[in-house]
Amino acid sequence: MRHSPHRQRGMTLIELVMTLVILGIVLVALYAAQASIISRSVDPLLQQQGLYLAEGVLEALQAMSEGDAKTHADQYINARTLLNPIDDQPMAILQNYLIKVERNEISMDSVDLTSFTVTVSNDGQDIRLTGYRHYGEGE
Repeated sequence: MRHSPHRQRGMTLIELVMTLVILGIVLVALYAAQASIISRSVDPLLQQQGLYLAEGVLEALQAMSEGDAKTHADQYINARTLLNPIDDQPMAILQNYLIKVERNEISMDSVDLTSFTVTVSNDGQDIRLTGYRHYGEGE
């Protein structure tokens, strides 16, 4: 029985290089997949925050008297702050959001209504809510 005097122990340089190349490819693919998943998970959060802002502004305007609602609606033209409906002091909101309110007088079935359309924008994504209010006599 003949034994080879040079038994191979460990890995050759070519095997080591190939292992590192394959490991590098796998790590790059995993990183790309993780970055894609993380970027998509942020969008719903931003949309939900924008929706909360739009709902809050619309509800506040609908709860106000006609004169106060007109005044507050006119102040929300490309606004980056919210006005506190109690003391009219500005409240900071998230810096990337832009709030715009459009107020229109319309008539439906001989009933005069005021429509409020609140648009909240963030990085090109718009959330638009419209609400209506009828102000009776003396309001």
